[in-house]
Amino acid sequence: MDAKTVNCQQAAKIIGISYWKLLEMCKKGEIPFIGVGKLRLFRIESLEKWLSDKENQSCPGQNENFEYNYSSSLKRR
Repeated sequence: MDAKTVNCQQAAKIIGISYWKLLEMCKKGEIPFIGVGKLRLFRIESLEKWLSDKENQSCPGQNENFEYNYSSSLKRR
């Protein structure tokens, strides 16, 4: 069975930032996560959507036909 969530270290690697930057973003509410006690979990689907949304915000109208895929490739919708 494939995991639906990843921990902070894995999420940071997926989106290409440091672990510490990810924790800072969580604290500021800048990225979606699930809090379980002190543990922070990230749904892979939510990370992919967040990345796609950020990409579309950076170049409005340019990237709307693409979405980020966890396999690190872009695919047409």
